[in-house]
Amino acid sequence: VTENYSVTITDGNGCTDTDDVIIWFYTNPTVDLGPDTSTCDGNIITLNAGAGYTTYLWSDSTTNQTLNITLAGNYSVTITDGNGCADRDSIDITIHSNPVVDLGADQEGCDGDIITLDAGVSFTTYQWSDSSTNQTLDVTATGNYSVTITDGNGCTDRDSVNVTINTNPVVDLGADQEGCDGDIITLDAGVGFTTYQWSDSSTNQTLDVTATGNYSVTITDGNGCTDRDSVNVTINANPVVDLGPDISACDGDIVTLDAGADYNYL
Repeated sequence: VTENYSVTITDGNGCTDTDDVIIWFYTNPTVDLGPDTSTCDGNIITLNAGAGYTTYLWSDSTTNQTLNITLAGNYSVTITDGNGCADRDSIDITIHSNPVVDLGADQEGCDGDIITLDAGVSFTTYQWSDSSTNQTLDVTATGNYSVTITDGNGCTDRDSVNVTINTNPVVDLGADQEGCDGDIITLDAGVGFTTYQWSDSSTNQTLDVTATGNYSVTITDGNGCTDRDSVNVTINANPVVDLGPDISACDGDIVTLDAGADYNYL
């Protein structure tokens, strides 16, 4: 917009003079940094004052068109156009602390165990490496498991843990056994295990048995995994043979000795 202004002056002698001036009124530029915004710790917010201005002066004294922000605060910029006209805008930036998820140390278990990984409460979303979305994850197989959590501000964290599922050991006491009064039957749980726990509370690799009963053992290996087996042992009463008192006989006599029925004879 232009305006033309003129003035005529007259002095005391009645003499006059006239002069004209043209004034240009320029439209002020407009800078807009947008609405107040927030982000998560570690992110960078880039403020852009827009192109086409002659000078930029930010509140931190930098003079570029853009300003990279990593700290919370109020930031302003003053821009000047080619006509020397200026505008100013400011914006509040909030930086949210990131949440922290901790799945703990690596874990071990045995075949048949269920290891429950817990990402903790109070998060908005959970995303496990197997695509499940619950707070906890039940694990039964060896592998690396990770979770990404998101809080109410949209900030995230990630953690992972290694889970090892060890094969269970195997103990075999063999088939049920039988013996006779006076026999000692030795049950052997096998070598290479860390601990042995028999049903009679003994803790050796072997158990000497002299009485009828059911005998069991629980073994534990170096990984803390266990197995159990049991065997029935029957101790039979010895038979009793009685040939009677000593007998005297003469040459040619036939003496009949009776060992009793229902036995095998050698």
